[in-house]
Amino acid sequence: MFNEFGILIGPVMIYWYAIIILSGAVLALVLARREAKLLGIDQDIMMDLFFIFMFAGIIGARIYYVAFQWDDFSHDLLGIFNIRAGGIAIYGGIIGAAIAGLWYCRKKKYNYFLVADIVAPLLILAQGIGRWGNFVNIEAYGGAVPGTTAAEQILYLQQHFIPNFVIERMNINGVYHHPTFLYESLVDIVGFLVLYFVIRNIKDVRLGVITLSYFVWYGIGRFFIEGMRTDSLYVFTYLRVSQIVSIIIVLIGIIGLIYIYANREIMPKYRKTPFMLTTMEVETDEGIHKKG
Repeated sequence: MFNEFGILIGPVMIYWYAIIILSGAVLALVLARREAKLLGIDQDIMMDLFFIFMFAGIIGARIYYVAFQWDDFSHDLLGIFNIRAGGIAIYGGIIGAAIAGLWYCRKKKYNYFLVADIVAPLLILAQGIGRWGNFVNIEAYGGAVPGTTAAEQILYLQQHFIPNFVIERMNINGVYHHPTFLYESLVDIVGFLVLYFVIRNIKDVRLGVITLSYFVWYGIGRFFIEGMRTDSLYVFTYLRVSQIVSIIIVLIGIIGLIYIYANREIMPKYRKTPFMLTTMEVETDEGIHKKG
């Protein structure tokens, strides 16, 4: 049975939020397997990484949220495990998945940086799709839009090309709010198109460029959108955690890109970097070199 919350199968409710997030993740997996095939990598490896990233991402997202909302959980430790009540943070998920992925790749001797370059465009695509789970839950919205009446606020949103079905969902107790989930979704989808169809297809794009470009694109977009939201996690009362993290990853991305292109003669090319780290050969501007 379908309802506004999800799909009811017997006594079990499968929420739309979970369905939307899983749909984005599965699409990312399909594209990851396709990219693996193009690069000559066993596609089953992408399946293994998918489950590791998902599991570690959920744990990381929850730990991150709880850490910055500790006052809400310090007297209810069992509540930490009640993830169905909500409370996850995407940056925590990314950090958790990155750490678990690094551990797994080192264990299997996979090229972690190549994995990151494969995953980065697909991650931002999954994020863009997953944001629509916030639409269903009526969350991750911003402050009230300009206007002294509901009619003026609706007109403001319509003038900015916000669809009516989104506008209706942004009516919070009679006041219309910015659909920041939509803004971030658009930033993410455009970011995917840029990373996947432009940067990824540059003939001699270097290893790490795709991932670092993701850092810069997503970090800048998230920084400005986070400033509009009403449900941010804070540290020291006035500092938004996600904005601090955004600044950090943007700086890492910019510095990393400068370093790569300042040393491009020794940096391997994305499409010419072997997946396995044992005695690998990489193609640089100086020719084929063997490492290991």
